[in-house]
Amino acid sequence: MNTWGGTGVTVAGVVEPVVNQTVCHSGNTSKWQCGRVTAVNQTINYGSVVIEGLATTTACSKGGDSGGGWLVGDKAVGLHSGGQSSCEPGGADNQSIFQPVGEALKKWGLTLVTGGSSGDTEAPSVPGNLRATGSTASSVALAWDAATDNVGVSGYDVYRGETVVASAEGTSATVAGLEADTEYSFVVRARDAAGNRSGASAPVTARTAKGDAGARTFSNANAYPIRDFAVAVSPVRSTAGGAAAVPVTVVVNASHTCQEDLNINLVGPSGRYYSLHRAGGFECHAFPGSRTFTVRTSEQAGGNWVLRIGDNGPGDTGTLSSWSISV
Repeated sequence: MNTWGGTGVTVAGVVEPVVNQTVCHSGNTSKWQCGRVTAVNQTINYGSVVIEGLATTTACSKGGDSGGGWLVGDKAVGLHSGGQSSCEPGGADNQSIFQPVGEALKKWGLTLVTGGSSGDTEAPSVPGNLRATGSTASSVALAWDAATDNVGVSGYDVYRGETVVASAEGTSATVAGLEADTEYSFVVRARDAAGNRSGASAPVTARTAKGDAGARTFSNANAYPIRDFAVAVSPVRSTAGGAAAVPVTVVVNASHTCQEDLNINLVGPSGRYYSLHRAGGFECHAFPGSRTFTVRTSEQAGGNWVLRIGDNGPGDTGTLSSWSISV
């Protein structure tokens, strides 16, 4: 594949997209751009057409890139569909979208012509002893025994059905955004840096705790790193009824060396974005540990609320420790 100035990539096979996977694409306008997968199996409304089964990423793209190839290492993963990107340095809101290539091949009965493998083709072993270690009204904590690989295991993906619902570098993860008092089944797969994935583990079934029907405050206590020129995305599932309060209150607990580099946005259940904090300023100050924001919305209280923290500057370190929303 053409990398526009770099060494060309010989495509060696096909992989499916998973959350947090590093991906790159070749575009006629934006040239060679990389990012990570933020979501899979998404439905995107382009205005004139609605397309299902797409993957979203943090990579930038421009008009004229459509149809270009997406890769994970030397494996084909998708075909460029669209996006909304500034492609400016530090563009924390860059979003590009691709159609998984495996689906297109299956739809039309095609076989990808490859140039032979340029590296590892051996999949990791299947992770063992998948187990539930705890639950809340909206989450289930899981753990498993480590897999092995001829080169090295780079991470694990937790699936509910065919959907990746959590990813981890180690042997535990928490699946958030679940319904209260509901039974769920999960499996876990290991992956290596070449994009090879193990078979699925034996499934585990777990039930979330009973929720408080009158609750109006919901939280996510999972920690997410805030990396340079990337976006930390943390969801919360609200089971509250009726319209959201005006305003809603958001409490963010985080550490960061330069809050002036941060864009902090709240995404409501409707998909609308609300700005809580905009990047700007010439002198860096540390994020104060905990900040409370209020924002007026016309949202319904129930559904998925998402906090997005984008780091627009280089050389920073930070972590989103937890956050809560009162609706």
